[in-house]
Amino acid sequence: MNLIINNLQIPIELDGMDQYIKAASCMLEMNEENLSIVKILSKELDLSNKKQLFFKLFLNFHSLQAFPAILKTGKTSRNMLKKQA
Repeated sequence: MNLIINNLQIPIELDGMDQYIKAASCMLEMNEENLSIVKILSKELDLSNKKQLFFKLFLNFHSLQAFPAILKTGKTSRNMLKKQA
């Protein structure tokens, strides 16, 4: 199954394919091993917060499993990466 994730925010110091997969797996509550990046559709620098710069990504992922039908609201990649740091 292919998934498109919009507005995935990654701190610039954590930029990398592994971080994209880790953030997406946290957002979707899936195992990292079940996700792979098909294509980076867009990547832009978010300058809205001068203390912490982020890359804002639009990605196409391939999932080996079906994702949960109901996702919890209020969970963002930014929040998940802060918890892991």
